Amino acid sequence: MLTDNVFIDIFDLKGSLKKIWYFYLIIGILLAVTGAMGIFTPVVFSISLIYILSYGFLLMGFLNVYYAFKGRHNKYFHWGLILFNGIIDILAAICIFVNPFQSVIVLLIYIGILI
Repeated sequence: MLTDNVFIDIFDLKGSLKKIWYFYLIIGILLAVTGAMGIFTPVVFSISLIYILSYGFLLMGFLNVYYAFKGRHNKYFHWGLILFNGIIDILAAICIFVNPFQSVIVLLIYIGILI
């Protein structure tokens, strides 16, 4: 039978949340400021979200390429699929950087390729 201490420790990861609580506070403040910006200036907000999305695609693309090359010696790891996904992420990020106003088309093609 689980006690309350074990149950809390499963989600707290041995006190790690007590050490990094300020990261969550900073993220919460940034999200509140971003939400306020979205309410008061929706056009600037939508354009900035497009760029944030493209930076996310670029970061995930590079991380996927790195992960694919890191695990290519494991015979049970399908590193080619991860590499392909990373290349598609990088191409999507570049397309959004070049023309951010057609990001809907890029995202539609991106989702179609992944599905």
